[in-house]
Amino acid sequence: MNIITPLLNTRLKSIGLEGTTRVGFLRSLSRALALRPEAPLAAVNRQLQYLGWQDVELDYHTLQLAVAHFEAEGGCRTDPVPCTW
Repeated sequence: MNIITPLLNTRLKSIGLEGTTRVGFLRSLSRALALRPEAPLAAVNRQLQYLGWQDVELDYHTLQLAVAHFEAEGGCRTDPVPCTW
């Protein structure tokens, strides 16, 4: 775990994302950024709403923490993740 991860987790908790919900959100965000890494904040929020995250609105600082987190962890996921349900 890098130094950015606890900061990102704190920010995500402050907007209402807890536990496994946070993991699912980060997976969706990672995929959205993998498809359009240059997307502005408004476009990222629209993509997340399209994916079902209507109650979540990222701010610029949280988005930048997430981007730094993904870069430190080896980049955004583009490979399919199998469903467990």
